[in-house]
Amino acid sequence: MLQVGCMMFLQCLRQFNVSGKFVEFFGPGVSSLSILERTVIANMCPDYGATAAFFPIDSMCLDYLQRSGFYTRFYNIHKY
Repeated sequence: MLQVGCMMFLQCLRQFNVSGKFVEFFGPGVSSLSILERTVIANMCPDYGATAAFFPIDSMCLDYLQRSGFYTRFYNIHKY
């Protein structure tokens, strides 16, 4: 079932003609995605033709950076 959802997602993005573009995902649905899901979607950007894909930095992202041992980078981002 997950593969079907991924294929539908890819088709939708291809219809928006994101080829060669930077794609930012935002909106209320982003907070329902785990860090792993966000990573998978962003890393699939060559599959839907985008040059790059990213999500906004939120508390879930900052928590992950802190828990994963990237404290100095976390501090700099949080300070920014």
